[in-house]
Amino acid sequence: MWRFQTGNRIELERGLYCIETLFGFFVSGTARSSDNFKSLVNLCVLGKSEIEKDRNTESLIKKGEDKNLNLELKKLWELDNLLISNEGESSLLNSEVEVLRNFENNLKYDNERYETGLPFKGEVDLPDNFEVSKRRLNSLVSRFRRDPVLYENYKSVFEEQLMSGVIDQVDIAKDDLVDRIYYAPHHPVIREQKESNRTRLRIVFDMSSKERWSLSLNDNLHSGPNLNPNLLTLLLKFRMNGIGIVADIERAFLSIGLKEVDRNCQRFLWIDKIPPTEIKVYRNTTVSFGVKSSPFHLAATIKHHVRTFENSKKAAYKALNDCLYVDDLIISLNDINEAVETCRDAKNILASANMNLREWRANSPELTTIWQNNNFEKKPEDNLIAIKVLGIVWNTVTDELKYDLTSILRALEMDKYTKRSILQMFCKLIDPMGLIAAFTITSKILLQETWRKF
Repeated sequence: MWRFQTGNRIELERGLYCIETLFGFFVSGTARSSDNFKSLVNLCVLGKSEIEKDRNTESLIKKGEDKNLNLELKKLWELDNLLISNEGESSLLNSEVEVLRNFENNLKYDNERYETGLPFKGEVDLPDNFEVSKRRLNSLVSRFRRDPVLYENYKSVFEEQLMSGVIDQVDIAKDDLVDRIYYAPHHPVIREQKESNRTRLRIVFDMSSKERWSLSLNDNLHSGPNLNPNLLTLLLKFRMNGIGIVADIERAFLSIGLKEVDRNCQRFLWIDKIPPTEIKVYRNTTVSFGVKSSPFHLAATIKHHVRTFENSKKAAYKALNDCLYVDDLIISLNDINEAVETCRDAKNILASANMNLREWRANSPELTTIWQNNNFEKKPEDNLIAIKVLGIVWNTVTDELKYDLTSILRALEMDKYTKRSILQMFCKLIDPMGLIAAFTITSKILLQETWRKF
């Protein structure tokens, strides 16, 4: 068969190729369904001359190459439309109901915090991913050699997490007793906070990492139903009353423990010094940022916990149940006394679940003063006036919403544009309320024209 190939080959998606032969185009490789089942594909399309005459064939191949990019574009439209569709009106899917039921049955409150397990799909196919993780660590070590400050900051994060029990070291001599093992690569995400002139380092684990032809941890997990409130509804409620209030949960995901049986699926490799003399194995003991199911676990755990206070602390229950988007609390009230009580009760409710609701901000100087006088919230060191609320800049003094276009203006300085760079540029701008629709409509038209012509 190989002698009939012309040498022209196009990758339609990972592992699936369109190969040109003397007799026509040959599709071969491994395709995955939405359920991650592998299917071997061998399809020969005869009549090379007819295909060459058909210009649409080239278009079809191009679509295969841009499959992932088109999915990103689809996500952008869905976000812009606030996921409003016929599907959104229906109840949860059967699989989501089952995931939620299993979560409720297995959630436990232990050692002053909740513990849950990973929602694996039916048949688990999970290679350990050790070699990929080791290669990524070696690449990270090379970066540390060039930037010793980054290494020290990185190391301090792991040391603090080790002391607090967020991670622990693994004795690999006992691996014969472990059912499932997965090593996740990790990398730093550095964010400059221009309002406070500080730099924030977050270590992110790549739970989608995998060898070719293999499945990752995320491939084997259910994502769970989306339990977060509708963005538009949440922001409209935020602007409905006179006193706007925001807060966030400190290290929200790390506040929920992971059951012992699943912790070895969140292993990672680390070194104690540069240059490294040995590689050590650690694992996360909590729900981790980067795991497909983590947003569901956080929302479901909080909803389960606050249900206990539905009758005794009605205002705080409603705020936490309806106005918490991932780890951000966003509410508005009209009465100062009600605001003080609701915020105090909300903080105490989450504290009983080992979650710290902090960094309170409000557009009311009176409420801010009451917080500081009662040691509810210390005066912020950075004394920020403008903060971000779901991607929109909120000035707490003037009570105005603004849009930060800095990243877009910076992107416009690029010498060369691609479909991906254009898409990434406009993904940086979120306008769920349509306040700047006159501007965003231009970007939508540009995206449509780009996809139509290229």
